Amino acid sequence: MKELANRLRGNVGNPEFSVLNDTTVDFPEDEGELHEGGIREMLEMGERLARHFGSLLADAQPEEKVYFSSVRERAWMSAVYLQDGLSNGMGTNMTQEIIERNDICRFYDYCPYYDESVLHNNTAMREVTLYRNGPELESLPDIIAQRLQLNDQVTISASEWTNTIPFKTLP
Repeated sequence: MKELANRLRGNVGNPEFSVLNDTTVDFPEDEGELHEGGIREMLEMGERLARHFGSLLADAQPEEKVYFSSVRERAWMSAVYLQDGLSNGMGTNMTQEIIERNDICRFYDYCPYYDESVLHNNTAMREVTLYRNGPELESLPDIIAQRLQLNDQVTISASEWTNTIPFKTLP
């Protein structure tokens, strides 16, 4: 993703997307870390929740405010920063214990029905394969290049583009 963003920087002609000309991608190399932008988003989300649902949250008992996270550090930190944003927005401490529940937060890793009906379903996997190798995904780089009005020297192949899409690793 970083390489793709670096190639786009300074090569976008469409003024609607000119922000991409100055954008740097500084995501952590470790996918488990929460990026600075993600921290900011979670804080802001907590503040928005407080603004829109503050009266509902203020009336709730502590045991009625439950935070779930998966075992992933990034997800756990998201919950921590969401609580911080809620606390800021509410003007009171909204911190509660974060409960690890991989079975609901990462159901696709734990659900036997999903595993059987999707991952080990030949018909479903055939559809995924057709999509990944099909004309829609193949034409996507050209559509994006036209929309962004990329300079001619910047090319993106379909395989490069699909490598930036976070498809779950399939069996």
